[in-house]
Formats: sequence, structure tokens, C-alpha cells
Amino acid sequence: MDLIYSNDLFVCNIENTPTFEAVTRGRVRSSIVDITLASGSILEYISDWKVNLEACPSSQHNAIEFHINYSHAHTQIHAISSPAEQTNNRPTSTFLYKSNKACWPLFKEALHLRMTMSNVLDIDISSLSPEGLEEVIDRVSDIINSACRYSMRIAGRGAKYKPPWWTEELEALKQEVINTHRMTHLHKHRNVPLDDLLIKLATKKTEYSNKLRYESTKHFKEFCNLQTKENVWSLTNRLLKANGLRRAPVTLNLGNGYTNNAIETADAILNHFYPHDLPDTEPRHHQLRNLFNTLPHTQDDPPFSGAEILEYLKQMNSNRAPGVDNLTSDICSQFASDYTKLLTDIFNRCLSLRYFPKQWKVAYVKIIPKPGKMGCRELSSFRPIGLLPVFGKVLETLFIKRVTHWAGVNNKINNKQFGFTKHKNSTQAINTALKIIKQAKENKKLGIAVSLDIRAAFDNAWWPSLLQRLRHIGCPVNIFGLIDNYVRDREVLLDYAGVRASKIMSKG
Repeated sequence: MDLIYSNDLFVCNIENTPTFEAVTRGRVRSSIVDITLASGSILEYISDWKVNLEACPSSQHNAIEFHINYSHAHTQIHAISSPAEQTNNRPTSTFLYKSNKACWPLFKEALHLRMTMSNVLDIDISSLSPEGLEEVIDRVSDIINSACRYSMRIAGRGAKYKPPWWTEELEALKQEVINTHRMTHLHKHRNVPLDDLLIKLATKKTEYSNKLRYESTKHFKEFCNLQTKENVWSLTNRLLKANGLRRAPVTLNLGNGYTNNAIETADAILNHFYPHDLPDTEPRHHQLRNLFNTLPHTQDDPPFSGAEILEYLKQMNSNRAPGVDNLTSDICSQFASDYTKLLTDIFNRCLSLRYFPKQWKVAYVKIIPKPGKMGCRELSSFRPIGLLPVFGKVLETLFIKRVTHWAGVNNKINNKQFGFTKHKNSTQAINTALKIIKQAKENKKLGIAVSLDIRAAFDNAWWPSLLQRLRHIGCPVNIFGLIDNYVRDREVLLDYAGVRASKIMSKG
């Protein structure tokens, strides 16, 4: 006890399941002799403490399992610095919670408790400044994450490993020991005589232990006998060939030389996939850039509705990776279903302020090797995927739907536009092309098809031209202002080879 008090430690053990069990003189003796201690600074990140009676059935000590959810502290991003910085072993996946196995009633109970304890619901969202809005969004995100940590398991634990020498017979013996162990506990609680069961348990444990030792030793001997002079490296080479390069290459070829370290490489990747805007070369370009801050002379669009928000959240795929806030669409949907008014007020305050929250504009970049390019050290061997927060994507969807509506109302959409157009699809595009070809043949004329592919079209979208197009279609002024702010100060964030780099985008 002196050790615990003097070092400000806390006991993590819960429940009364014994951690040690032994049979002496025909009696089952058990106690809780194994204690898990944690300091106050990490106590919040420890969850799901339990005694696992099945992990080590041949031992007198029962296994203790618990989750350390400390990765959350590293994954959440609120302030990003540039240029690239060391990140040690920072997790590179934004999937933090196993929401597919979530107990939603438990999540909502934790969520309601935290929302009640905070004063978020008492805040007048309609009077907030951009800074105040950012603070509220940040607090809501923290509350949801706290409820997730309390009610869900952390992702990335991986599947349970089984050695290559594991057999069905071993699995059956292990299960027999576990079942006998359970039966012993059941009889003990019912005050049923245990003599026969204890003998059976000891016999099964001995049989399981001997078989375990035999199979592992046998497999190791076979492995050693295979390592001759000719094939001593065969296993290593086979593993390397099968698994490929697991760690990202620290240096990459830039065309005129290689980067010198991981920091240079991370910065080079961002500059390659998210280049800076180029100086104007045409008078038209200069004219459009001068109009960048010019608002259209149109009316405001009506506020967003809660029904719109819930509909778009429902349509999202919860298996898609979330942004830096770690909140998948199913988690966001559960929050929105109970706090629809709060979320609607936040989105409508964004609309009235014509302000897109900064934390929803941070894209977490994953660099994926192209097929057949694993292990290559060329920048062209990779492609980027930007992961955005779900709530930010909902707000994007809201204003995209409004823009598409106004473009249709004002007849500003070309009738030959088949992509990203409601009630049109690729089948109609093919039929239209076939119709044109058929007409050309009937008139004994040549039909010419031009296929144009613009490399990195979305990554090079020019914002002044985009805003001019919005003025042309008569975009409502509040939607226009929201999009104008949306494209400003967008940020990309990359964790690569142990370092972190970020960049403010000027196009795309």
C-alpha cells in the first residue's frame, strides 16, 4: 500500500475473478495475487480490464487482459506544424474505434452523461464568432471521442496469432481443459463434490502441456534440419518476396537526385501531389484572380435542415476511413440522431458566417503504392488519398447539393454532362455516343472520338475559375461565401517514415 500511495498509483483490477488457482490436497485454492497498477496520467486510457480463463489453461496463473487506448492522444490533431517533424511511432491509421462491434446503448449513455456535464447545450450557437464556433466543434469532438473510448474497443489489435505448428488436436485438448475448468468453477459455486473433476482437470492439463511441448519441439527440430548450406536463407528470402517492403522508403528519387532523409521525403511527397499555384501567365487569369473576393449579387439560400443532415449521414459508408478526428460515419450518425438540433445549428452558423471550420479542412494523407510498384523509390510509384472528417464531408455535401440545384434551375448544366448529374449515368453516355456514331454512318460521314484525360485534375482545380463559375450559375451568396472560405487555407497532413509534414494548399 505504501508503494501505491507514495507513487500516486491506481488499481485497475475489477470484478472478483481469481488471478491464481491451484489444487492442493484435493481442494481448489484461489486468490487475486496479480494486481495491475497504473499512474493517474494514463488511467483514463486503460479499459476492458479482465481475467481471461482461456488464454493459458495449462498455467496456475490466469491471464490478465486490458486495452491501453493511449494511441488516441497521438492520433487527434488540433494544431499542425510545418515543415516535417519527427513523430516516432505515431499511428498512421485514422481508424481508432471498433465501431462495427459497438454497444450503441452504452455509447449513448456515456455520450449523454458527458454532454450533460458540459455546457455545450446551453450555448447560443447562432451568436458565435468563427473562433467560438471552432471551440464548440472542438469540444463536441472531444466529448464524442471520450464516449467512444469508454464504450468501444480500440482498433488495430490484430488477429490472434497461432504458431505454424498448431494442430486441430491441440485446439481440441485446449478446449477440453477450458471446459473442465469452467465445470470446476460451476461445481464449486454449487457446493458439488469436486474430486473427480479435479482429477480430470489435472489429467487434461498434463496431457495438453505434454502435447504442446512435443509439437513445438518437433517443429523446431524439423526447421533446424532443413537449414542446410544451400537453403539457409530460403525462408528469409521467401518471406521478403511474399511480404514485400513493409516500411516506407526513407529516400525517394526526385528525377534529378534523391532525398537525403525522411523529412525531405515527406515534404517532397506533399509538394509533388499538392503543388503550389503557379503565377498568372494570361491576362484572363489575372482578371479572374482579381475577382476572387467579389461576391455575387444573389439572395441567401434557406438554412440547412436536420432531415438533410441525417439523410446524408445515413448514406455514408461507415467502413470508409475517417479524418483526423477518428470519428466514422456510424459514430457521427449516432451522435446526430440524438443531437440533431445542435448539429443543425452548427452547420447553419457556418452558413450564416460563410465560414468553413479549419479543423474540418485538414486532410490526412495516406500514400498508397500503385499496383506492381511496391518497393519502388519513384514519386510516380505512389498515389495519395486524402481523408477528411465526416462532419466536414457532410457540410460539403450540403452545399454541393444546393449548388447542383441552382445550376439545374438556371439551366447552367450542359445536357451532355453525364457524370455527377442526377438522373444520368454512364449507360446514357454510351447510348448517346452510339447514337452519334450511327447517325454519322447513315450520313456516310466519319465519326471521330476524342478521349481526354487530365492528369490530377482535382488536385489542380483552380479556385478563381471555380468561383467565377459559381457566379455564372447564380449561386446564392451565403453558399458562395461558404465555398469561398472552404477553399482557403486547406491543409494536408502526412505521416511518413516516422516523420510528420503538413502544407497549406493553394489549389486543388
